[in-house]
Amino acid sequence: MYENLKKAERALGRRPLLLVCLAFMAVLIFLNALGLPLVPETPDVRALHEHLISGENEVRLTGFVKTRRITDEYSFVVLEDTKVTLGGEVYAAGNVRVTLDEPAAYAIGTFIGAAGELKETEKPTNPGQFDRAFYYKVQKIGFLMSRPRITVLGKQTRPLSEAVARVRERVTARLAEVYPEDAEGPLGAMIAGDRSSLSEEDTAWYRMGGVSHMLAISGLHITVLAMGLYRLLVLLHLDYRAAAAVSAVFISLYAAMTGLSAATVRAVIMFLFLMGAKLAKRTYDLPTAAAFAAILLLLDNPCYLFYSGFILSFGAVLCLHVFTERSRFAGGVILALLMMPAVLWFFYEIPILGVPVNLVIVPLLPLLLVLGGAGLLLGGVFALPAVFLIRLIRRLLVLCAGLPWASLILGRPSAVRIVLYYAALFIFLYLYSIYRTKKRRFALLLLIPFLVLILGFTPRTGIRLTFLDVGQGDSAVAELPGGETILTDGGSSTALFVGNERILPFLKYEGIRHLDYIFVTHMDTDHTSGITEILTAVRDKTTSLTVGCVALPYLAETDETYREMANLAREAGARVIRVRAGDEITFKKGAALEILGPDPAAETVPPDKNAQCIVHRISLGAFDALMTGDAEGAGEEALLKKLISAGVDYEVLKVAHHGSNNSTPEKLLACVRPEIAVISVGKGNGYGHPGGELLSRLEEGSREILRTDINGAVTVFSDGKGVHSETMKP
Repeated sequence: MYENLKKAERALGRRPLLLVCLAFMAVLIFLNALGLPLVPETPDVRALHEHLISGENEVRLTGFVKTRRITDEYSFVVLEDTKVTLGGEVYAAGNVRVTLDEPAAYAIGTFIGAAGELKETEKPTNPGQFDRAFYYKVQKIGFLMSRPRITVLGKQTRPLSEAVARVRERVTARLAEVYPEDAEGPLGAMIAGDRSSLSEEDTAWYRMGGVSHMLAISGLHITVLAMGLYRLLVLLHLDYRAAAAVSAVFISLYAAMTGLSAATVRAVIMFLFLMGAKLAKRTYDLPTAAAFAAILLLLDNPCYLFYSGFILSFGAVLCLHVFTERSRFAGGVILALLMMPAVLWFFYEIPILGVPVNLVIVPLLPLLLVLGGAGLLLGGVFALPAVFLIRLIRRLLVLCAGLPWASLILGRPSAVRIVLYYAALFIFLYLYSIYRTKKRRFALLLLIPFLVLILGFTPRTGIRLTFLDVGQGDSAVAELPGGETILTDGGSSTALFVGNERILPFLKYEGIRHLDYIFVTHMDTDHTSGITEILTAVRDKTTSLTVGCVALPYLAETDETYREMANLAREAGARVIRVRAGDEITFKKGAALEILGPDPAAETVPPDKNAQCIVHRISLGAFDALMTGDAEGAGEEALLKKLISAGVDYEVLKVAHHGSNNSTPEKLLACVRPEIAVISVGKGNGYGHPGGELLSRLEEGSREILRTDINGAVTVFSDGKGVHSETMKP
C-alpha cells in the first residue's frame, strides 16, 4: 500500500489533467468557504424570489418540455428556457418543474404555457432533513409549479430525445406487465433507473446492507453493460473498432434513458475514454479519464462538487485504483474505511456488514441484469429466474437487517473529526502494508472499531432540547447529559411521511441509535403519525434505531387508536407504560423528568384528550423545560395548581396546542415566567395558529418567542446553569 501511495504521488506530475481538476476543485471549495454562490443568481431569478416571498405566487409561464416522467405515483415535466409573467413583467426563470394533476405525455420540445402556483424549491428546516433545494439545484431546477392549467402553444419535437423518453416509458410499463410487484420495484430501479415502484422497505434493506448503489444506475451498471456488450461483440468476431463504436452509442443512449445521474455520466465518459484509447492504440489511464469526467461535470454545474453521487462515485473509483489488494475482502475493507466519512456526512450511518454483503450480492448484478433483460423482452417463464434472484437477495438483506449491529448510526461527523480520522487511518494503512504476516494484519484489523469511534463517539455535556419543524404538529427530542434520549410526540396534519423524512433523519444526524423513551402526549394524528412510522420501521427492521419504552397517558377509558399504539410499540420491542401526575423518572448526571399531567381524578367520560394529555417537566440543575402537549381548559387549570404549589421558574415553555388563543393564559405565563417560548406550528395552517391574542400574551410574559414555521427547528442548550438557543433559519 505504501508503495502504491509513492507511485501515485510520482504519477501526479505525469497527469496534468488531474492536476487541473484538483486545482479547479480547490478553487470551488475556497469560493464556497467564502460564502460565494457557485452558480450566481440572475437578476430575473432574484426578482422572482422577492415576489414569491411577498406572497405573489400565482403566475403564468411558458417554456419548452425538456424531460418528463409519467408513473403511477406522480407525473411531471421539466420546462427549460422558461419565461414567467408576473405583474406585467416577464422574467427568465431557467428550468421549472411542473407537477401534473393528470398524466399527460407532452412530447419533448413541445412549447407550452401554464398558469398556476409557483414555489421556490424547499430548503431543509430540520438538521438531517433531505436538502431538496440543493437536489433540484444540481438538476438546474430553480422553481416548482403545482396545480397547473396547461395550454400547448406549439410543437417543436426533438426526435431523438422523444424516442429515448418513449423507450423509457415502454420499459417501465413492460416491467409492470411482466414482473410481480415485489420484483418490479428493484428491477425497475436497476434496469431503467425508475424508483417510483420501489417500496420503502426495499430501499431501507438495500441501504442497511450497504448495496443501495444497486438500486441506482451507477458506474457499476454502466461498466457491466458497456464492457459486457463490447466483449460480446468482439467474441462474435465483430471488428474491435465497430464493437467499440456500437458499445459507445448504446451506452450513451442507455444513460440518457435512465436519467444521466452524476455516477452514470462519470462512468459513460470513462468508458468512452477507454474505447478511444483502444481505437487510438494508446494506454488507458483511469485517473486522467476520471479527471476529464469530473471537469466536464463541474463546468456544467459546479454544485456537483458537494453532491453525494459525485463524491461517492469518483471517490470509490479512485480509491479502488490507488489501493489495490490481492484479497477482495481486504480491498473492500480499505474502500469502506476510506469512504466512511463521506457516507456518514450524507447518510449518518454505516452498514457494518457492507463488505461481506457486497462481496456476496454485487457479483450477482451482471446475472441479474441479463436475466431481468431477458424476462423484460420475452416475458412468461423467462421472467422467473430474475424474480427468484431478486427474492433471494431480499431474503439475504432482511436476514442481515435482523442481525445486531447490522447498521450503525453514528451521526454527521465534524470537519475536525474527519481530519483526525484520516490521519489515524493512513497510519493504520501504513502499518497494514508493512506487516506481511496474517496474524499481525488480523491484529491490526482489531483497531478498526477505534477508527470508527473517532467519527462517531460524541460525549454529551448538558441538555440539548430540539423542537422539530413537522408542519402543523408537534415533535421534540431531548438529549440528556447521561446519554439518554427522549422523543416527545411526533406527528403532523400537514406534512407527509414526517416520521421517515423529518424525525428519523434528525435522530440519525445526531447519532441517536436508541430512544430511551417516546412520550405520546395524546392520540391526535398531529402528534402520532410520525411515531407510528418510526415504530413500524423498528418493528420491520428497516432501521437500526431501537426504542426502550413508550409512555402513554393514563386513561381509565381508552379508544382504538390508543390500543393500536400500545400494540405497535410492543411489536417494535418496546415496553409500554401509562403515566400520570406525580410519576418521576431520574436519569444519569442529574437529569430528571416529572409528570405533571394527566390527573386521573379529573378524567371525564368520555375523556377529553387535550385535557388528559401528558404534561411533563424536564430538568437539569437550574434548568427546567415545560412540555405542555395540547393541554388547555380543565387540563391547564389542574396544571396551573401544580405549578403554583411547586413555585418553579421555567427557562423553556413549549407553548400548548400550537399557539391556540384558548391555551396558555396569563396566569400560567405569570407562574412559569419562561425565558424562551417555543411554538410548534405549521406554516400557513388553516387554524390561524398561533393566535394574535396568544402572541400578545407571550410578548409580555417571555424574553424570546421562537416558532417552527418561521425559524425551522429550534434547539435549546443548557449546562444546568445558563441557557441559549439556536434555530435552523434566522
